[in-house]
Amino acid sequence: MPSTLLPPAAVTLSEADNGRTAAVGRGAEVTVVLHTTYWSLSALPSGGAVEGLGSPVVAPAAGGCVPGQGCGTVTGHYRARSSGRSVLVAHRSICGEARACLPDQRDWQVTVTVSP
Repeated sequence: MPSTLLPPAAVTLSEADNGRTAAVGRGAEVTVVLHTTYWSLSALPSGGAVEGLGSPVVAPAAGGCVPGQGCGTVTGHYRARSSGRSVLVAHRSICGEARACLPDQRDWQVTVTVSP
C-alpha cells in the first residue's frame, strides 16, 4: 500500500526560506526565526489561514556583540488555523551598524499554504 505524505505538523522558517512556499496541515505550528534584531515581523490580517500567537520576541545575543550590531534573533509563533494561504512578511532597513540594507536585503516573505 503506498504511503501518503502528510504536511508537517510543525515548521521553522528562516532567512533561507525567503520567497518560498511552506505547506502545512491545519493546526500546525509555524515558527519564524530571523537572525538579526533589525527584522520587524508584520502583523497578519485577522481571519486568515494562519494566526499569530502573541507578539514577536526579540532576543538580543548575550555577550560578544558590539552594541548596534543587531546580534540576536526575532522569533514569531503562528498556528495554521484554516485551509487557505497566508503570507508571512518581515522588513528591515538597517543591515549593520549605520549601514542601510541593499534593496534585495530589506524584505522577507514566505507563503504558508494550509491544507485540511
